Amino acid sequence: MEHVKEKLARFTTDQLKAMDEKGYNALLKACSLPSMSPHVMQYLVTTKKVDINCQLPRDFDRSTAKGLIPEMSALSVAINSGNVKLVSIFMKRRKEISIPSSDAEGNTALHHCVLSGSKESFRKIFPLFKPLKWKKMRNSEGKNPLEIVRELKQLREGKKKEKEKFTYMEMTMRRKDSKRSMGKKKIV
Repeated sequence: MEHVKEKLARFTTDQLKAMDEKGYNALLKACSLPSMSPHVMQYLVTTKKVDINCQLPRDFDRSTAKGLIPEMSALSVAINSGNVKLVSIFMKRRKEISIPSSDAEGNTALHHCVLSGSKESFRKIFPLFKPLKWKKMRNSEGKNPLEIVRELKQLREGKKKEKEKFTYMEMTMRRKDSKRSMGKKKIV
């Protein structure tokens, strides 16, 4: 970690926030690289306190990186790039995460957890989405995360291990939904 601190200490916060010609700043780049050291993220998020809600620009070239979408948040980039370990680092500043932030296709970080099938990321970020708020978060196809989970679960019918993670996500969302509606019932 000390080596990382020494290398990155040379850069000012403004330099770390600056976008390169492809639309990345230091945090977005770190989130997009599957082999990125968690120490770099730790330094950017906890020491330099860079903006964790930064997004890829509207004019981001999709051919630059597979699966990345214009306006995608840094958290969504990490999830989409398979950097599940980095999600924990974002959680150190959980109160600052812009939950409703969505990309050009209307997908939030929760949508990306579901679309990527990342059960570990889902476990970490689902509690941030206030009960039922996620049900109203629809992407450009008009789908909320639960509807996407159900679709993906059905598509994975013959693949037991893959289907299990979608079943977990579906049951978690349904449980939160039923607890919420039970709390609203009037006792007569």
